[in-house]
Amino acid sequence: MKSIVALLLLVPGLAFAEDAWTTRATDALRWPGTGFVTFSLDNGMKVEVVIRQGDMVRIRSSEDFGWVPQDALTATAPNGTPDANDALLDTLPAGTLLPTADEPPADDKKPADDKKPAAEEKKPEKSE
Repeated sequence: MKSIVALLLLVPGLAFAEDAWTTRATDALRWPGTGFVTFSLDNGMKVEVVIRQGDMVRIRSSEDFGWVPQDALTATAPNGTPDANDALLDTLPAGTLLPTADEPPADDKKPADDKKPAAEEKKPEKSE
């Protein structure tokens, strides 16, 4: 147990991974200071920060790892991303109900079952 705590204290970047988003298209390098590109990232892509070292940051994107410049990342989710939308939901008053994908908005609800539309009313049968 003590060895796990010691490891987490020695490598704080591994203990608390943080999310970040790219601020521009950039290449992830295999090692800092080299030109060996392991993969490329588009602007606005979400990555996980593994560790910071000077002006370079080791990141994880899906199953790939690489080093990118610190100034190519931001801690703020771009507008329109699920994380940015979650932040907007946090500003709503407690108890606010939002429609689900299966539920139409309130003004489009069907009439109650106890009242049938006029076209479906039963007509009296003709007597012969």
